[in-house]
Amino acid sequence: MKKKIETPTRRSLVRQGTQDEILDVARRHIAEGGSAALSLRAIAREMKLTAPALYRYFPSRDALAIALAATAYRSFADTLEAARAALSADDRAERFFAIGMAYRQWALAHPQDYVLIFATPTPLVKESVDEVEVEGRRAFGVLIGALNDLWEAGEINPAATHTKPSNVLQAQLNKMKKECAIPVKTPVIHLALAVWSRVHGLVSLELVGTLPGFLGDAEEFYRAELGELGNQLGIKKKSR
Repeated sequence: MKKKIETPTRRSLVRQGTQDEILDVARRHIAEGGSAALSLRAIAREMKLTAPALYRYFPSRDALAIALAATAYRSFADTLEAARAALSADDRAERFFAIGMAYRQWALAHPQDYVLIFATPTPLVKESVDEVEVEGRRAFGVLIGALNDLWEAGEINPAATHTKPSNVLQAQLNKMKKECAIPVKTPVIHLALAVWSRVHGLVSLELVGTLPGFLGDAEEFYRAELGELGNQLGIKKKSR
């Protein structure tokens, strides 16, 4: 039996449009003033809504923060997954580099969302929220999956540049593997954290204007550093 596809009503479309506008205004407020600038009343004033009217969409500041973070992570994860899916599963090295480039491209296209999920000093969401956590893990899982594919195929050799972790770090990594139910070997998780930290640093320096201040367009530098990171991990692109 075919599932009936429901056509959105005019009312639901208007509601969705207003909700999206609220999220857009909230992102801008955070980008301009940090997490402390997130205020339902300020958003309502700008949109010429009453506070009670806005509360029908987001009943609290935390509810709005959760929606912002979940939406940002979902967009981020979708972008990384699309970059991976655009290449053959056999092109493991190319997938790694494509994911790295997609990371930067998404950040530049969505700077406010990037600041929200990666560079906001005060957490907007204090408690663990399933929707945010699921989307965040999905995004990080793309990198872990790409590195694990290389690891399982014997196409990655980080031994020359990554020493054995200390007992304390090893225990932390093992705890992360268990608590997050990550189905790969612990060294792969270690590599994923190291890769993400380096890529995040480069992108963050670009977003705040530091790298462009020196270089102008920082894409070639980012591309070179990503290639150097791949070399350090022993990842080699196929000859074409």
